[in-house]
Amino acid sequence: MKVTEEYGEGAPTIAVTTGNGRNEFRILRALAEKHDGERKTLWFPLGPFNKPGRGLKALDIVKIYPGKYRLTSFLFLVDREYLQRGIEGIKDFLKGTGVNISFFQQIGDGASLISGGVGLHEISIYAVVLGKMKNLEEEIATLIERKLEEKVRPEKSEIRKVLHKHKTNKEKIIEEASNEDLTLAFPNLTLILERMKEGCH
Repeated sequence: MKVTEEYGEGAPTIAVTTGNGRNEFRILRALAEKHDGERKTLWFPLGPFNKPGRGLKALDIVKIYPGKYRLTSFLFLVDREYLQRGIEGIKDFLKGTGVNISFFQQIGDGASLISGGVGLHEISIYAVVLGKMKNLEEEIATLIERKLEEKVRPEKSEIRKVLHKHKTNKEKIIEEASNEDLTLAFPNLTLILERMKEGCH
C-alpha cells in the first residue's frame, strides 16, 4: 500500500483527509508500507483541506472530490479531541452536510466504515479516530515506550527529544516494530488499514 502527495500515482486511489493538518502523513506512509495486500494508492493532498485545526470540516472534500477528481473513496483521520460525541459525531456531521448515509459500521473503539450518496455519486469513507484521550501523539508515545523502553510525555517537543536522543525517527521505529506493537500503539489505524488490505467496505 502506497501513500503519495502526487495525484494520479497508481490506482485505485483513496483520498486522505485529516482534521489535524499534515502531522499524520509520515505515520500513515510508514504504516501503509507494512500492509502489502491488495494494491492501493492513498493520495494525501497538499491542498487546503489538510490545514491544521479543521476537525470534522475536513470531511467537506467528500462533496467535492467525486466531481472534481472522480474519487469516491476516502480515508478520514481525526484526533479524538475534535469529537465531542465520538465516532457518532462523524456520522452526524456527514448527515448535516447533505450526505445520504446508507451504511455505517463502527469497528473497534474509534474506527468506522461509512457508505452513502453525494448527489449522483456513491462514496465510501474509512474513518479513524486517533488517540486514547486526545491525539496522535499519545499513540506515538506508546510505540516509543514499547520500542525504546523509555517513558515520554505525549507532546511533539518531548517526542522529538527522545527520538533525537536515540538517533532515530518515527518512520524507523514503525519499520522495526512488530505487528503486535503497531496494533497496540495505533489500534484504529491498523484496523482500518487491514480492512483496506482485505478490500473490505
